[in-house]
Amino acid sequence: MSSSSARSSGLALFLVLLAAAVVSYPCLRWGLPPGHDTSIHVQYLHYLNQQLRSGEVYPRWISGLNQGAGSPIFFIQYPLPYRAASWLQQVFQLPDGQAGEAHALGLFLSCCALLSGVSTWLWCRTRVGPLPALAASIVCLTAPYLLTFNLYVRAAIGEYCALAFVPLALACAHQLQERPRLAVAGMAATIAAILFSHLFTAVIFVPFLLLYAIACAPPGRMLEALVRAAAAVALGASLAAVYALPMALHRADFSLAGLTRRASGNYLYENQLIPFDRSLFPSSTRRWRILSRLAQAFPVALLALSAVRCRPGRVPLRIMLLAVGASGCLLLIASAPVIAADRMVGSIAPWVLEQRSQIFLSSFLTLEVGVLAWLSRAELAARLPAVLLLSALASAFMMSRASLPVWVHLRFLWTLQFPWRYAGLLSLFSVGLVGYALGDPWLGPHWSLRAAAAATCAFVWLVIAAGDGLAWEIRGKFAGALPPDPEPVFDVALSTYLKSDSALSLAGFGSDAGRPIFIGGSGAGTLLSVSSRHARLEATCPRPCTVVLRQVYFPGWRAQDATGVAIALRPSDKGLVELALPAGAHRVELTLPSGPGEIVGAIVSALALCVLAFLFLFRRENQIKVGR
Repeated sequence: MSSSSARSSGLALFLVLLAAAVVSYPCLRWGLPPGHDTSIHVQYLHYLNQQLRSGEVYPRWISGLNQGAGSPIFFIQYPLPYRAASWLQQVFQLPDGQAGEAHALGLFLSCCALLSGVSTWLWCRTRVGPLPALAASIVCLTAPYLLTFNLYVRAAIGEYCALAFVPLALACAHQLQERPRLAVAGMAATIAAILFSHLFTAVIFVPFLLLYAIACAPPGRMLEALVRAAAAVALGASLAAVYALPMALHRADFSLAGLTRRASGNYLYENQLIPFDRSLFPSSTRRWRILSRLAQAFPVALLALSAVRCRPGRVPLRIMLLAVGASGCLLLIASAPVIAADRMVGSIAPWVLEQRSQIFLSSFLTLEVGVLAWLSRAELAARLPAVLLLSALASAFMMSRASLPVWVHLRFLWTLQFPWRYAGLLSLFSVGLVGYALGDPWLGPHWSLRAAAAATCAFVWLVIAAGDGLAWEIRGKFAGALPPDPEPVFDVALSTYLKSDSALSLAGFGSDAGRPIFIGGSGAGTLLSVSSRHARLEATCPRPCTVVLRQVYFPGWRAQDATGVAIALRPSDKGLVELALPAGAHRVELTLPSGPGEIVGAIVSALALCVLAFLFLFRRENQIKVGR
């Protein structure tokens, strides 16, 4: 690398870091901004911290949640954001309590913004120069779904973190031929990080990653690239086995049916898949109406550009069909509110309907920019940009009601909760198209024309990004610290693991958390907490009795008396632990043992870590030059 190129790369990276600091300033300055999930994230970190400080290596049962009744949420909840935030809290000596934990989570999100910008720059840098890669990074950092909705509206720490790693995996795909060992190791580590950050993102991203790896390979080596990418995914899953394996084995203990019963309008797929009707674009405020009109007018310009760029004889037929098809689909979608017969509202809550349309609009505008970037390239027949365009269109399809048969037949996808999670990948694929377009000298050597085109594109993106932020009303989060939402009384995921059709109630236990309730008989007793996964019940029953403990029932818990005889546990009518005792004095040990999933998962992760270290440390390999 020449000195001038090194200086350009250094300056570009510095500007990427500066841009990341600017867009995440509220997180850096005040902590996790108030959003849909802010309070529960702070609560999770607070009680997780308590158990980490007590010496527990990997807390899964969180004793303090649900007013001390406990929760198995970290059997399935992603661990990386909370562990990293806990470490940041210690490093920067932030105070214990809600304020310090919210600040630690904010610092973590600022780190994710830095990672997102740098990883996007590294990805785009594999094919374009440092300055186009810089522009693509800024587009990524300000993408409406990624920044406005994910970070400042939802406070979706797991998804925001996972999407920051996605460009690194795509960058590794470019090296599968030239540096296969290093590329496989890097891709595996990235996949593991995505799994530890947000399982849903990993599930929907892996098919696109395999397709992208094939597209990066020369025509004769596509199968080889697919095998290497699949091996990297398998190694990444093995690295994350310490989390993923227990989660998979305990998945049956968590059900979305409870959420569906409690908030059916928000969790039914027919309500979240985007319908092409009059509810497609939001119109609740003037700002949303302006953005909606912009999104509806954009496809007309794209179709005109397609006609100019894709004249018969100038480009291959497949490219012509792709260009006209993509622009035509966007135009058809934009016309849906006009040609639709009626508004498909049904039983959907108005706020669900409005938010769904707002998410779609932000994603639709980003997709339109991606299509514009693809049409702006000099060489439309290039394989990788076409794959990115198809991936972005496929992501939009998976968000729409047209994809309902896919969701019905691939039942495992229902665990994603919201089909519009594909908007994150759609945004990143569009960012890649922007990087390719900015790095393509399609305007020739005339700098003035290139500058005018770049300025026009920058203005369009500024209008979209700023308009989306104003429409979502996030300006106040940059103006100063906002009061946090009140801490939830119970875990918001409680209905997924509560083994009861009625709501959890701790009435009758009084102020003494260790005092059990005796039903079907009388008695006295105390429940002592030995550790987060070990409790001791000391009870005396004059005659046979049934005891209800102030602890959420979870199938993994076991109980035995002082003689080692097992005692059956069952859920009470409120979802708490219930057990029957004969007459007499009893000392019952309740434990949540480490099951086979936790033990085997830790072993698999350790072995995979050794393989990863071998690939990184002993990567002497033939350098295969691949034409670009």
